[in-house]
Amino acid sequence: MSKRPEEALFLAKRLRALRKQAGFTQEGLAEHAGISYKVYQSFEAGRRWNLRLSTVLKLAAIHGLTLSSLFSARTPKTNLKKA
Repeated sequence: MSKRPEEALFLAKRLRALRKQAGFTQEGLAEHAGISYKVYQSFEAGRRWNLRLSTVLKLAAIHGLTLSSLFSARTPKTNLKKA
């Protein structure tokens, strides 16, 4: 089994911070992204780190971010409102 990349742990923490900033629950964000709650939960917990690019792009778009800004250490304030 391969070791989890450092970027995967960064992304897990980043997704959690962005979700909380936007006021979503894990269930709500997963539903908004069109993925299962358990899958999203495993991303955020860092247990699943082989995300599809399409999923990463979808998660970035939900937060109004580009792919590069999703992987930035800065967390911009978003104007995201729950649907």
